[in-house]
Amino acid sequence: MPATTALTIKQRRFLKHYLKSGNGTQAALVAYDVTDANTARSIATENLRKPALRTALAALLEAEQLSNRALRRIHAHYLALYASPDPREQALGLKALHLAYRVTGAYAPQRHEVDVAFHGWTTQELQRFAESGEWPERLRQGESDGEQG
Repeated sequence: MPATTALTIKQRRFLKHYLKSGNGTQAALVAYDVTDANTARSIATENLRKPALRTALAALLEAEQLSNRALRRIHAHYLALYASPDPREQALGLKALHLAYRVTGAYAPQRHEVDVAFHGWTTQELQRFAESGEWPERLRQGESDGEQG
C-alpha cells in the first residue's frame, strides 16, 4: 500500500495490530516486542502522533471502509437495528459500532452526558442525520417553537 511504504517494519506491524485490536498499547506490545505496558503505551502514543503513521492509518481505514463517511452510513444502519425485535441484531449493531469507534479513536477521552434521544426517528431520518448531520425538519421546527415560548 503506497501510504505505508515510508514506514518501518515495526510501524507497519503496529498499524496492523492496531487495526485488529483497536488498542494502541496491545499493538505496541506485539509490534515492538516489549513487555512493559507503560512502555507500550508510550510507544503507541508517540506512534499515533506521527504524521506518517496517521496518514497511513487514514488510508488503511479508508481502504477498509472505516472512514468517517463510511462510519456515518454504518452508524445509521445500526442505529436503525436498535429498534429491531431481535436482540441478536441489537447486540450485533452495538458491538459493530463499538469496535468501529474504538479503531478510529472516535471515543472521547471522558464520558459526556448526551441528552439527544433518537427514539421515534425514522430510518430515513437517521440515515440523513448520519450522512449530513442535518436534523429532521419536524425536530428543527420544535426547537424554534420551544425557544420562542
